[in-house]
Amino acid sequence: MNGFLIFIALAQWQVIILDSNGQPHGLFLRDGRWPVVVGDRKVFRYEGTWPWTVKGLPSDTLAWLEDFTMDQAGLIHIAALWGNLDYVREYVESGDGWVYYSYHDSYIWIDGQPFVSITTKADTSFMFYEVLDPGLVKLTRMETLWEREVIPTGSVAFSPDAQVDSSGNLWFFYHKAYSAWCAHQDSGSWVQELVEDIGTRCWYNSGPFLTIRGTAFALYRATGAMKSGDDTLRFAWRRPDGTWYYEKLRGFSVHGVGVDAGGLVHGLAAFKEDSFAHHVVRDTASLKWDTLEVVDSVNGTVPLDTLNGWCGGYMLVDVDGFLHATYMGKNGQLCYATTRPDVMVSEALSEPVPKLILIPASHGFWITGHSGPVQIYDPAGRIVLSKEIKGKTLIGPMRPGVYFVVAGRQRGQAVVR
Repeated sequence: MNGFLIFIALAQWQVIILDSNGQPHGLFLRDGRWPVVVGDRKVFRYEGTWPWTVKGLPSDTLAWLEDFTMDQAGLIHIAALWGNLDYVREYVESGDGWVYYSYHDSYIWIDGQPFVSITTKADTSFMFYEVLDPGLVKLTRMETLWEREVIPTGSVAFSPDAQVDSSGNLWFFYHKAYSAWCAHQDSGSWVQELVEDIGTRCWYNSGPFLTIRGTAFALYRATGAMKSGDDTLRFAWRRPDGTWYYEKLRGFSVHGVGVDAGGLVHGLAAFKEDSFAHHVVRDTASLKWDTLEVVDSVNGTVPLDTLNGWCGGYMLVDVDGFLHATYMGKNGQLCYATTRPDVMVSEALSEPVPKLILIPASHGFWITGHSGPVQIYDPAGRIVLSKEIKGKTLIGPMRPGVYFVVAGRQRGQAVVR
């Protein structure tokens, strides 16, 4: 982490309730800056000027809306299974409504919850879904032309999530019956990599979540809600040698992570201890996640494990280093939060807090104006101290230098001489 990343971590959050009822199904950034949030019933979009625009999702009750993406033009695409679940349907924004394209495939395998994932590049859409054959189908659409390809995975594959990397190569994450895998294109061929040999069945999973930024990162659960075994949420990333590291997130949950230009992973987390929405970060070179700050203590988040282990929210880092998050509040509202100051949220929530005061001292400094958790970072973004304080507290001894202090929603800078 560098000084720029410290700046975005310490910026002020503002919050808006987008909908009185609903959970997020996607967060995207148009032109790398402006938020687009997909809720249960609507798409909420900020175009750089007030007000936000709101658009209803397709109302076709025969379609099972499964996955969402946004193309380079800023249009939302939806992958759905339709009819008797033997059609793949893609909905694309068009003016005030939606156009759709359908493809019939009688080999779609439906056993439990259906899954179809969508991603785009240029003017082409790609959808991945389960079939009876031992593999996944990659369905490509360019205008009204369809191309079907079966990617052999050795056995029936479940729960795909697809992304395109900066070179235009396709990646997808999926489960077999007892393991988690990631596959990607390499010189026209598919390379399949084992993420985790789980040892228990993986059917009926919700998720997973895959993102590509410098490397591949994934969130997934090993089993579904109706299955036995350890279904703790996992976080994984791909090492430079092509092997994968994974860990279990036992104390908190996030729904989707964002990765900044320095490789730091950001998430909007729901913890077991409270119902606040927290900003958590992970440097893959370190040993653990750090909790930087509370994003929203008023609306908070749905308690951990309420939604089959997929609590918390989505978070993204924009091209200017600002953070954007969307999540379900503890009372069921669809919420959005950002550190970007030029995104107008007229219903922004603020809490009166005492002013944080940092007073120089010999080989350290005093903190006053805050009671509760405090984190202190050096200029490289490394946490050097985390503790609970009450009232005026002396911090020291410290080495000479500049330190950044995070105290709840307050932040400051101290110089030790």
